[in-house]
Amino acid sequence: MILIDTDVLIDLMKGKAEIPGEPLAITTITLYEFLRGTEKIDEVARILRDNFAILGESVESIQISARIWRNLKKNGKPIQDADIIIAGIAIALKIPLWTRNRKHYERLENYGLKLYEEAKE
Repeated sequence: MILIDTDVLIDLMKGKAEIPGEPLAITTITLYEFLRGTEKIDEVARILRDNFAILGESVESIQISARIWRNLKKNGKPIQDADIIIAGIAIALKIPLWTRNRKHYERLENYGLKLYEEAKE
């Protein structure tokens, strides 16, 4: 399974990214970020539910996220809470995150985040 970030979800929905041969998931955070950009909330939510596993926060993922946030804040390099929680879910479930915002998320690899590597042709 591959967890996809909002930017990749947008690319997939626009046909600008190739769907890999593995199951895809989004988080409830990504679902929210994507739905707030459309007027057809119910229709788009149904399409997303039909095509992606939707993963929510767990106590473990929130604990991981809180540790990451505290460390980043202590070092003066915070990132958005939503992105930390998405990373926390991926870390807790031990699944890679597919994002176009690699520079942003690479900072979280030392916390256990694995980034999905797209196949290059």
